[in-house]
Amino acid sequence: MIEMKIRMAAAFIVVAWMWSCSLAVAAETDWPQWRGPNRDGIAPESPKLLEVWPAEGPKLLWKSTPMPSGQDGGLGSVAVAGGKVFVYVNWKTEIPIEKRVLSSQALNNLGWTADLPEELAQKIEEARLSEKRTGLKGEELAKYIKEFVAANLETPAPAAGQPNLAQKYGGYVNARLNKGADALAWDVLAKLSGIRDMEFPNSADFEKLMTEIGIPEAARKQVQCAAPAKGSNYQDTVLCLDAATGKEVWKREFPGRGYDWGCSATPTLAGDKCYITASNARLYCLSAKDGTVAWVAATKNGGRDSSSVLVAGNAAYVCGGELLAFNKETGRQLWSQPKVRATENSVVLWANGGKNYLLCNTQDKVNCVDPDTGAMLWQADGGGCTSAAILGDNMVLYSERGLLAYTLTPQAAQPLWSKKEWHDRGASAIVYKDCVYVVGGRIACADLKTGAVKWEKPAGGEITSPIMADGKIISGVDSCSATVIFRASPDKYEELGRAKLSQLTCSSPAIAGGKLYLRLVDGVACYDLGAPEK
Repeated sequence: MIEMKIRMAAAFIVVAWMWSCSLAVAAETDWPQWRGPNRDGIAPESPKLLEVWPAEGPKLLWKSTPMPSGQDGGLGSVAVAGGKVFVYVNWKTEIPIEKRVLSSQALNNLGWTADLPEELAQKIEEARLSEKRTGLKGEELAKYIKEFVAANLETPAPAAGQPNLAQKYGGYVNARLNKGADALAWDVLAKLSGIRDMEFPNSADFEKLMTEIGIPEAARKQVQCAAPAKGSNYQDTVLCLDAATGKEVWKREFPGRGYDWGCSATPTLAGDKCYITASNARLYCLSAKDGTVAWVAATKNGGRDSSSVLVAGNAAYVCGGELLAFNKETGRQLWSQPKVRATENSVVLWANGGKNYLLCNTQDKVNCVDPDTGAMLWQADGGGCTSAAILGDNMVLYSERGLLAYTLTPQAAQPLWSKKEWHDRGASAIVYKDCVYVVGGRIACADLKTGAVKWEKPAGGEITSPIMADGKIISGVDSCSATVIFRASPDKYEELGRAKLSQLTCSSPAIAGGKLYLRLVDGVACYDLGAPEK
């Protein structure tokens, strides 16, 4: 019996070891995925880092060739593995459009509505350009618009079958009077209505006809924007850079789609593969060596995916509309869990009693799922785009509902404490030595067991998850206009440096071998944080 128990315990250890090993590529000094080797924001091994940053900030070792970000490239963070840096860009480029069309929808967006009674149209024009309207803002403007609607649209009960003017045109009147003198004149809109949906072979013909119908120069800029001469093309792009020089090693592109602020997944490196979700509802598995496509799988989002893939055991897990599991070698879907609906959150692994579990936060719930079957085990209050931070059987969520702490069992998550006044849409916490550290709206430290505040300091910005190495925490603050480093200590806030490094807002730093890697607003940069040898 004793021998059997020993064998069972050894088997559990081997399983846990195999799962944990699959989370990293080769060395713990790498940063092979979102939030580092163990998805907790912590570098388990690190050389000594600078105790104090120079006034000008840490030494810049290299900066990559330019790449877009934000609405033109997304907000994804970088991963570092095997001497290479990996980054995903939802790359937007402008392409010329030869033919010009002012569509009906575009004309409506400019302020046209086809069935507006002429008498009412003239009253709106007089009101929006009146001396009384000029200079009104806020509550005074809202009152002025309300009085106009009451006087001109709120008629006695209309005859049977006749529309209620206030219901039909109230929103339109509100928009026109809010714009005031900035809105296109009604007579200009009426002239443009005669050419709506007409196709012009080129810009010159379009401009010529606008001249012929009497569209004034002052109005043409708005019209040109409504019938653009340029369109947007998006390529889902994975870049591999040399970690020592920043030089491009390989680049892989796929047809993509555009969204506000793009897609923001972080590449995941496991074994010799690179996994990434993209803008076209696809999960790609590429060769980390040269970018060759190993397999492609469809997610269930139908569009933008920003979840960073978790590779554990033989599976790749991702929130692609639903929580999905794929065979990591072939891309075959293993299961889906429709109760976990998310596209921006990333899954983390929790081990208990020799078994592993998946923890996935969503916009309202944090979910515990069996990784083998996809079965839902329990749900608890969550929220935001953050990832859970785990220490033993304790979980912390920095969510829109506040900072929430739980004690976990395979059957349930028991609330431990919460701080409703501490909240963030997308910054994950760091849990280290029974303390919780958060950055976002504040830099603060709380006791993991009780929630007691150790210290707190105001700090601007949000949605930027901090990282930790050598007992020091690094994060963007003030909407990433600055990057700070401070000591991870419950005793006091001790800032060790602050520099303007143009870190991309919403992205998270990566650190490997004493080097700090940042996604910037216009590329990727590497900084030397290593302490000088004595």
